[in-house]
Amino acid sequence: MKSATIENIAEIRYYPEDEIIAVIYTQNVIVDENIIKEVVATSTQLADVDKFGLLLDTSRVLYVTKEARDLAGELEKHRVKALAVVLKNSIHREIFNLFQNFTTPPYPTKGFSDFDKAYKWLKESS
Repeated sequence: MKSATIENIAEIRYYPEDEIIAVIYTQNVIVDENIIKEVVATSTQLADVDKFGLLLDTSRVLYVTKEARDLAGELEKHRVKALAVVLKNSIHREIFNLFQNFTTPPYPTKGFSDFDKAYKWLKESS
């Protein structure tokens, strides 16, 4: 595993054996476009692959701006094979799953309460 830290924001891990990038937000943070740009740049430096599974641990994220969501989707839509999102609690998972009913991501996407379960699903799905 290779890893890098964006100070006071996130730890980014690359698991080359499974071609998975994990972004673990480490503090209560509002994710905006600048953070997305920094996360994408850092993950691109870590992982020298064209496509990968993406695991986002958002359990400490306070909010993601619409602009950040749009930018992340645009920057990563051709590189992500599958997306697993670790969410704070069951209410957030329900909202996430409901949101998935109204959008159609170009790759398999699923919400989880546990990092290890998300990783396992992602490994099998990507």
